[in-house]
Amino acid sequence: MERFGPEKQIDLVRIPHESIDIKPEKEKSPVPVLFAPGWAITPKILERSLEVLAGKGRRAISLAHTRENVLKETQKGYPLEELQKTFALLSLLEEKGIEKTDAIAYSEGGINLSIAAAEFPEKFRNIVYLAPAGIIGKDKFPKLLGRFNAQSIKTTFGAIAKLETRKPVLNYWMEFKKYIKNLPLSLKESVAISQADILQMMKDLKKMGIGISVVHGVDDKIFPMEKVQENIKKQHVDGFYSVKGGHHEIFLHPEKYIGLVEKALTVLEQKQK
Repeated sequence: MERFGPEKQIDLVRIPHESIDIKPEKEKSPVPVLFAPGWAITPKILERSLEVLAGKGRRAISLAHTRENVLKETQKGYPLEELQKTFALLSLLEEKGIEKTDAIAYSEGGINLSIAAAEFPEKFRNIVYLAPAGIIGKDKFPKLLGRFNAQSIKTTFGAIAKLETRKPVLNYWMEFKKYIKNLPLSLKESVAISQADILQMMKDLKKMGIGISVVHGVDDKIFPMEKVQENIKKQHVDGFYSVKGGHHEIFLHPEKYIGLVEKALTVLEQKQK
């Protein structure tokens, strides 16, 4: 394993990845925004969302997680599949020469981004969790799978009926098909998601001085709002935003959702001044 970055408790491994980096014409902030994608979410799916973010003056970077099993051993008890994605995020920051970043942690990205920030808090200024995995605590995999299927069916049929969302949802399923080609890895990732609990890490990150906000859809079937509201307490977050819509709205209606996420980042910035 190759060590890079400051001396830490974990040995970082460089993970191969494809990245996307969209720079704004006029910067609102010199601090870029790292978008940690959810399970089966690729830059092709996120491209419009990142363009909207850049249009609001934020440099937006993200990546496509490799579908190969690169990492061979875990550290500190972190799930192997999530640690691999954590290292990919940190490899991207290293590759871009980014010393400090804001972050959006979407769905599964809430797990691996939390690990990255817990181990390297000096690299992160503010984090906006967008419908993050692990926010409802540990779950049972069959129940999570059932809710994922229910949300996907609702998203698909609802989007196909509308011209403006038809293309994004078809694009999602094309990328999804490529993503799950490594079926054993996909299943292990799904189990890791069901077992995740990020609440204590969120609380710890807030204590470290990292700004923490959550944006969550009231119609999210995968991570139901009622369970999120039961778990989230003031010591976990600086801000909480509820918004109409389900789990996949980030790529169905990026203007609306990215607008709210950018607002949350702006509020966190103002709190730190």
